[in-house]
Amino acid sequence: MVRDGEPITYQELILEFAEAAVIFSAVALTSLMAFEVRKLHYERREMLRKLEETAFDGTQWKSLANRYLTGLGSSISQQFRKWQLTASEADIALFMIKGFSHKEIAGFRNSNEATVRQQASSVFRKSGLRNHRELSAFFLEDLAIVQDEISCLTS
Repeated sequence: MVRDGEPITYQELILEFAEAAVIFSAVALTSLMAFEVRKLHYERREMLRKLEETAFDGTQWKSLANRYLTGLGSSISQQFRKWQLTASEADIALFMIKGFSHKEIAGFRNSNEATVRQQASSVFRKSGLRNHRELSAFFLEDLAIVQDEISCLTS
């Protein structure tokens, strides 16, 4: 091979080949990087879409749960009115439904445990129920119905 009238040496030929290989490699690596960047951009967009979808599902779940809990709270309050519970008795009954002991309830209310026991007895007498378990079970039946309705909605 001849360049500008002079023959190209093997060293120059090897250097030209090496330079071409470096340029080819740089172009190939740049293409691969561009492909990877495009792939990551797509994955990011897909993740953001799924995140928005999950956030929307979470918002719907919270709304549904809040609606049922509000309804359950209203039903409990209505039942307490039917039983003619005082405000203190209703407060005690709610704590018992949540599973708290008389001692724990007394601590929450800054009252004497004997007072809580007396008010709990009044709740049981007015409701016709015998104990914490029966009181909780009375309202848990409503939760089972809510669970069935939620299962139907999510199926």
